[in-house]
Amino acid sequence: MENNITTISREELEELREAFSKIDIDNSGYVSDYELQDLFKEASLPLPGYKVREIVEKIIAVTDSNKDGRINFEEFVSENLNLALNSASAIGCTVVNIGSQDLQEGKPHLVLGLLWQIIKVGLFADIELSRNEALIALLNEGEELDQLMKLSPEELLLRWVNYHLANAGWQKINNFSQDIKDSRAYYHLLNQIAPKGDDLDELPIKIDFSGFHDKNDLRRAECMLQQADKLGCRQFVTPADVVAGNPKLNLAFVANLFNTYPALHKPDNSSYDLNLLEGESKEERTFRNWMNSLGVSPYVNHLYSDLSDALIIFQLYDMTRVPVDWNHVNKPPYPSLGGNMKKIENCNYAVELGKTKAKFSLVGIAGHDLNEGNPTLTLALVWQLMRRQIKASVQFTQQDKSISTSLPVLDLIDAIAPKAVRPEMVKREDLSDQDKLNNAKYAISVARKIGARIYALPDDLVEVKPKMSHWSRAAFQSCPITLNCPEVVILALFFESLTPVEANDSLAIDLGDYYMVKKLLEENSSGEMNINCVDVLGRNAVTITIENENLDILQLLLDHGCQSSDALLVAIDSEVVGAVDILLNHRPKRSSRPTIVKLMERIQNPEYSTTMDVAPVILAAHRNNYEILTMLLKQDISLPKPHAVGCECTLCTAKNKKDSLRHSSVIECTASVSFRNDYEELAQQCKTFAKDLLAQARNSRELEVILNHTSSDEHVDKRGLLEERMNLSRLKLAIKYNQKEFVAQSNCQQFLNTVWFGQMAGYRRKHTCKKILTVLMVGIFWPVLSLCYLLAPKSRVGRIIHTPFMKFIIHGASYFTFLLLLNLYSLVYNENKKNTMGPALERIDYLLIIWLIGMVWSDVKRLWYDGLEDFLEESRNQLSFVMNSLYLATFALKVVAHNKFHDYAERKDWDAFHPTLVAEGLFAFANVLSYLRLFFMYTTSSILGPLQEWRNLKQKRDENYQKVMCCLVHRYLTSMRQKMQSTDQATVENLNELRQDLSKFRNEMRDLLGFRTSKYAMFYPRN
Repeated sequence: MENNITTISREELEELREAFSKIDIDNSGYVSDYELQDLFKEASLPLPGYKVREIVEKIIAVTDSNKDGRINFEEFVSENLNLALNSASAIGCTVVNIGSQDLQEGKPHLVLGLLWQIIKVGLFADIELSRNEALIALLNEGEELDQLMKLSPEELLLRWVNYHLANAGWQKINNFSQDIKDSRAYYHLLNQIAPKGDDLDELPIKIDFSGFHDKNDLRRAECMLQQADKLGCRQFVTPADVVAGNPKLNLAFVANLFNTYPALHKPDNSSYDLNLLEGESKEERTFRNWMNSLGVSPYVNHLYSDLSDALIIFQLYDMTRVPVDWNHVNKPPYPSLGGNMKKIENCNYAVELGKTKAKFSLVGIAGHDLNEGNPTLTLALVWQLMRRQIKASVQFTQQDKSISTSLPVLDLIDAIAPKAVRPEMVKREDLSDQDKLNNAKYAISVARKIGARIYALPDDLVEVKPKMSHWSRAAFQSCPITLNCPEVVILALFFESLTPVEANDSLAIDLGDYYMVKKLLEENSSGEMNINCVDVLGRNAVTITIENENLDILQLLLDHGCQSSDALLVAIDSEVVGAVDILLNHRPKRSSRPTIVKLMERIQNPEYSTTMDVAPVILAAHRNNYEILTMLLKQDISLPKPHAVGCECTLCTAKNKKDSLRHSSVIECTASVSFRNDYEELAQQCKTFAKDLLAQARNSRELEVILNHTSSDEHVDKRGLLEERMNLSRLKLAIKYNQKEFVAQSNCQQFLNTVWFGQMAGYRRKHTCKKILTVLMVGIFWPVLSLCYLLAPKSRVGRIIHTPFMKFIIHGASYFTFLLLLNLYSLVYNENKKNTMGPALERIDYLLIIWLIGMVWSDVKRLWYDGLEDFLEESRNQLSFVMNSLYLATFALKVVAHNKFHDYAERKDWDAFHPTLVAEGLFAFANVLSYLRLFFMYTTSSILGPLQEWRNLKQKRDENYQKVMCCLVHRYLTSMRQKMQSTDQATVENLNELRQDLSKFRNEMRDLLGFRTSKYAMFYPRN
């Protein structure tokens, strides 16, 4: 191309497109080289291989927005080169110090270096275990799978070559340069990977070893490449490259061989954890490519393993201007003993730098998490590093040394006033001190030329002095902020998508000009300006005001309806207490529970700077700011309660769709998997503390105070207050939370025995025969004792009967009497009334009704004093409620039948739902429940009590196994149904397969439950 700038008019482009349509006969969008020369001979634009039609159409579209209808074609080429560089950076190529101008000038070392990186990325794409499981065959004896996954693609290729050389009986190689110069290793490699014709659709390829013994290296290499050509893999190298031992070209040659004929077979045994073979996620690949694009060393092949010593993190800290003391860093090689400890020290230092210097949010992250490759915590640090680097790359500060070249200032001026800067007057490379000074003089001259009042000298720009800030501040503040002020547009460059009015407002807010902001907001009555606009960093007016701590402007913006997606979170993150107070007071009055619409907006709105699971209380706790946390709690701002695991509400569905991994982490957080051991240890400490505190009681009075202590907001047993007895609230609380150590403490047990026996304390010292006799006497004369208590409850006999021990015996005797009446009811059944449709109630019925009224009254009292929730927590109360309800229904139906039916008839002629028949059925079922109630008395026995508890635990375990089994069977049947949904009906083979699988599953479940004998009958599931 010519040295001068070539331009093409719109008319010429139209002619060019018409000419191209005539030449492009096959309508492919491509033309040959000689056709391009004819097509562009007048413009001298050689473009072989480009999609000319798309280029021409894009150029025409660009000229529509150009004033003179002409476009600089070199700018278009530069745009393509920038796109190529950005794409190379996105796939992990190092593009540091490479620009579009370097590629356009064709600098060999830069172009070849970039091309080699792109070729290597393409060749190494499938050389990893997640994409090629056959690489497991390369495992050495005693080597773990995770160790093989840590190898780089180059190391895997070397091991692959040595694997085949070992099978061929040839010596191993250590590199792709010196060890392969004689080409003999390549001969054996080609012979091993060449198809042998074992498969039916595979033709054998025989490798000719005639050139193997040739004494000339070049001829031997040529013969070897001829054999490689049989496999279609001669690319990348020449005989001279092989003999010279060019490592890059030989590496590309071997990678091509591997991609074409790997000749590996996955081992048959499945002893390896195949879950480790999952490929890296898109997020992990993005972070890895970003690191490699910055030129870190060594190259990052596996994100977590390569960051285990934190050396890459330290390099990234340096690139993001986080000071690293390299004398404090342990560098490789690490010693064999204690090497991992050196790496952990590095990781601890990296976390410390992130917390103290970089001000990252690294709550719960320690050095061992990075060393062990914890995915969630490692990505948290890397993401914040990437965010810091991106923010630093889109802006420069007034102390930035790059200003000394004046190039940033000239770029700003060129963006403000196109064609104001003449490129030939600016020197951009290999700048000397004189060149920097000349650039500074020219920058100030052009800035003044476009109307900016600049008072700085060229030396101020070159030396980047602190007073250099006056050149911008004075220019901003010395003139009124008007729409045609160039200084406004300079700062508005950071508000690319804003209109001039919005940029003007953003500038005033950034400078803290209260009166100018107030004036602009008052003049915005027509709504021309979007007061909620954002800059390129995603900050709106409220966010900028909070960061600058301009509280008066913040109040002004809120009064005018300016909104921010996460202003409160930004204020908490910046720890601006005044801003938090203003935002909380300005918060509209609403219910404590946010609406679904607001929550959905929080999930789907990209303007939120924090993730969907960060709440203000969490962020304040992370910042360890007690004052802000107190303010939030006073405003009733708390953590939202997480939904159930399988919740399918609108909110959970949206969160799962937005980021399923982060949504599942909320459930994991509630389970506190990471802190499980700490919580268990803390719970054990609390149990021990409560038990030891009880042991410090010096007498029974102190013990009584502890066990009867109640807090102000705690439920108090009303019976204890009314009957002037102990309520034992602390003991009941310990039983509720299963604090066995507290209840079993010796002082507590001694006190409970005292309370239990009360006035009958001498009973424990009696002989066993006397104890039995006492219980029998109380059990026989319980009606008399009950009558005495009703007549004189305050007498000595009444106080003795009031003790828990006596009440238990009397209650037990009464219940056994009730069971005796039930048995008697069956024995004295009158056969003469068998066919009576409405028999009258007998004497024994009235006795049972009296007992029933007493039991109902007891349940009502318990329900009144304990409350419905506590009443239903105990299974014995539930059983008693059902039993009493059945008895009441029985006698009610009997009364109804007696009043309604007076006839005699055979029972076979009665209606199926006759009241008498229903009453008898309910009565029989109630009798069964009455006897089952005896099981609740087993807990009083030291033998039957533990036996019953063991039985309950075993029953719960069996129920859990049954639930799991039903769930697995349901999932299996569902998958089989989906698998066979294409067929119209099930075949015999399908049924046999299903029966075989279910039988196998049944045997596995029996083994799991311990049923290993054959005495258990076979079972088959029903449809």
